[in-house]
Amino acid sequence: MTVKPANQPHRQDVMLQMLADYASHELIPSAHAVNAAQTRLVDALACAFGAADDPGCRRVLDTVVAQCPNASGIPVPATHLVLDPQRAAFALGTLIRWLDFSDTTFWGSHPSDSVGAVIVAAAMRDRSGKPVTVGDVLRWLIQVYEIHGGLVEANRFDNSANALDNVFCAKIATAGVAAQILGGNRDAVFSALSHAWVDGQSAPVYRHAPNLGPRKAWAAADAACRGLWFAQLGVTGEAACPTAISAAPWGLTPSRLHGIPPKLDRVLIDRILVESTILKLVPGQRNGTTAIEAALRLHEKVAPHLAEVKEVRVYTHDEAMRRINVVGPLPNAEARDHCLQYMVAAALIYGRISSWHYSNEAAAHPQLETLRAKVRLIEEAKYSRGHHNPEVQSCANAVEVEFADGKVTEHVEALFPAGDPRQGDPGGVLLSQKFETLAGPVLGATRLSALQKLFAEPDKLRSMALARFMAMLTVDGH
Repeated sequence: MTVKPANQPHRQDVMLQMLADYASHELIPSAHAVNAAQTRLVDALACAFGAADDPGCRRVLDTVVAQCPNASGIPVPATHLVLDPQRAAFALGTLIRWLDFSDTTFWGSHPSDSVGAVIVAAAMRDRSGKPVTVGDVLRWLIQVYEIHGGLVEANRFDNSANALDNVFCAKIATAGVAAQILGGNRDAVFSALSHAWVDGQSAPVYRHAPNLGPRKAWAAADAACRGLWFAQLGVTGEAACPTAISAAPWGLTPSRLHGIPPKLDRVLIDRILVESTILKLVPGQRNGTTAIEAALRLHEKVAPHLAEVKEVRVYTHDEAMRRINVVGPLPNAEARDHCLQYMVAAALIYGRISSWHYSNEAAAHPQLETLRAKVRLIEEAKYSRGHHNPEVQSCANAVEVEFADGKVTEHVEALFPAGDPRQGDPGGVLLSQKFETLAGPVLGATRLSALQKLFAEPDKLRSMALARFMAMLTVDGH
């Protein structure tokens, strides 16, 4: 007869303790970290505005509204919607991630997946009688980025052996920080975190053919709003699952991670990860953005002579070869923005890349598929070494085009994408242009100008009441 051990109330997973200690304390960040958090907030809001009129995104949001037509509560930026907290977090998170234009870590995950849920949790706190400023939101975002980025940096949850999608990290980061935002003490934060680790974790099957589709754009929002839900439970006194990670046989480590416990390679706040995330200034899968930038520089020389192109050679790194080397049919935008051959061909033809260039209309260009078939990917050993070297962490690609007469264009190389912090301040002119391009059509010139002026006055922005800031972001009758 097998005898089950009784509960051991004093035993707690070390990982849960570390995360709870960090997420439950009041962070006093550096000025540089706050500046970086503001940049990422502006970028996330730009992405949300950019997706507001996308038919696919609106279909998903309309479904959310239809489930709760008379909801009241939290206004959703970039829309006219006012929804209950769970649906508001899902809606804003979906808007931010929909275009695959939001910031990313070097390891390929998106800490901004939690921005929507953090804003909603902050709005809930504000309405409870505890005033919240935009500066408070920035401080909480730093903590979210640190937890999410630290977990992704140290663990490859999404490898083929584990098959855990990295949106899992958005759920954990949101649960812990949102519990603090909602007024929870350390026990409440610990409870929320434990349930996030217990929760069913999605597999990344929907990121790969033949299942690649719109779920890629809302899966992170789903994870983050689950994290908010666990935070709400935690602050009401929900009992924790103290060994959610380690307990045999059903904890995450023995059941899904093959006995290898999750880890953090460094102490949280040892290196502020919000400062190192990469802004996408062209939409598309991260490993291919430098190839797009290189191809754009060749557009004027290639576009008038498409019929004469013999071969397009893309020198790339091994991670791109594994993740975005795709041949065969591309049935939707979600497949196209994760196909390096398509990304390069579209850049050469159109001379610019926006989210529209992954649409069915753009893909129907009569010469696009012909050109895509001529794109040859070549792994460049030095690019692969630079990609995996922790002192370099490049994302290099180079493009050259050979014509039928044997002539070859210049060899255009890009080692880091334009939005990488190592390329300079990613929060400068290029981000301002991105916000104007994506938000301008929704906001109109007057409101756009007011927001851009506010972003240029950080002290004024950070002292502003969150409710007032939210009012500037919502759209009447949109």
